[in-house]
Amino acid sequence: MYLSATLSVNAMYKDYVNRFIGNDKPVSGSMYRSIFCNDFNLGFGSPRSDTCGRCETLLDDALNHHKQSANEAYKRMKIEREQAKEGGCIFMTYDMEKTMPLPKLSVGEAFYLCQIWMYNVGVHVVRQKREGSYFQIWTENEGKRGVNEVCSSLLAFFTIEDISSNKLVVWSDSCAGQNKNFATICFWQYALLSGCFNTIEHKFPEPGHTYLDSDRDFGKVEAAVKKRENIYSVNEYQTIMTNCIVNKTKVTVTWMGDKMADISDVARLLGLKKMTRDVDGNKVQLRDKV
Repeated sequence: MYLSATLSVNAMYKDYVNRFIGNDKPVSGSMYRSIFCNDFNLGFGSPRSDTCGRCETLLDDALNHHKQSANEAYKRMKIEREQAKEGGCIFMTYDMEKTMPLPKLSVGEAFYLCQIWMYNVGVHVVRQKREGSYFQIWTENEGKRGVNEVCSSLLAFFTIEDISSNKLVVWSDSCAGQNKNFATICFWQYALLSGCFNTIEHKFPEPGHTYLDSDRDFGKVEAAVKKRENIYSVNEYQTIMTNCIVNKTKVTVTWMGDKMADISDVARLLGLKKMTRDVDGNKVQLRDKV
């Protein structure tokens, strides 16, 4: 288990000492630290995330093939990004940022209380002579973190930005619950039928090596949030996100509270059926083989 990254043993000890009133005496700082380290299995900050477990377990040829696939994906992304700048297509990445606490407080008591979480789906778009970062945010009482919320965020992005092109190239990670599933395929079918695009290509980098343009945007958001000791509302988060990228890139933040759609109903409305086997009778392994 992990405590907040902004907390420390020294800070906890000071809070502990301040609670003693009258003749009661606290234990020494060294005793407090000894008890904390020996009797509790707690750390500070989050554990390393987005690390590649396959790089740690694969050997020789399998490891080389894994790394080669990752490099080929990054090269392909770079080529398609340049094609988009020249007007050949629209290049887009999207991902979900790590959860952010609301409110974010520096008060000691807040570290031990349950806080509501705010979610953010980031979309980064590159097109001819333009580039933009888009954040779709909501709180956990307004929605979860599944495919319905992710596709609703993409739908809100397409509605607000009103983009269209002959070809859309989309990159995302391989999260089966959010991106690589039948509901997402149905959503792309809806996007095609809406007439915005003639072709949509959804691509997935090698698992464990999914550093996208959206992740760079998240890094700037998290750096700006870290500088603020206290954040009390969604509006404050929205202001921070709008101002965190200070270059020619456009930043748009959309609150998703009243924009959630029922993506699960798209398949029924379009008459689409999830096929578990292909025309040769082989099992369709969307998550593991695509």
